[in-house]
Amino acid sequence: TRRPVFEDDPTNTKFCGKSWDEAEANCSLDTHCPDDKCPPGSVCYGGTSCSAFEMTVEPTKAPTLRPTDEPTTVPPTVSPSPTESPTIPLPPTSNPTTEGPTKEVIPADDIRHSFWCGFSWADVNKNCFEPCTSGQDTECSDPTMKCIAFTNCRPTSKPTKQPTEEPSPPTTLQPSLRPTEKLIPSTTKSP
Repeated sequence: TRRPVFEDDPTNTKFCGKSWDEAEANCSLDTHCPDDKCPPGSVCYGGTSCSAFEMTVEPTKAPTLRPTDEPTTVPPTVSPSPTESPTIPLPPTSNPTTEGPTKEVIPADDIRHSFWCGFSWADVNKNCFEPCTSGQDTECSDPTMKCIAFTNCRPTSKPTKQPTEEPSPPTTLQPSLRPTEKLIPSTTKSP
């Protein structure tokens, strides 16, 4: 009777042989020597690549009896055929909009305001070409630029004109009610 074999047992790699190479080449449960006892003329060698535990584990699949000449075939599955009855249409989920995607409003003190497109950190700090608050290179309009983080660039608000006390005068004259004739300059010289 053999003693039980456990997976983490260091004696799992010990097998009998006349040499270490022979012990490894001929390892089996019959040559396994967890107690260091071998038949006369053999020595118990440890540290082989064999494992008595793996020899006791049942295989996951039953082996085939013999190889087959023909490949095994699986019957085809039946595809669903079209139906004669109409399908029920689903109502639309929402009204479409013609507006483009909205950009997330980022707080003024958010570090993402330091992410800008450029060719290098120095280039970005010199030119502040365009922001890329997502941190993705794809946000840069020039595909050869990279989105570079932690630059000295920051967005600036667009300047607004100061309000005036009184309204400004109109820049165009009031239009006429009827079309006017087009004046053609004369080519004759006056005396």
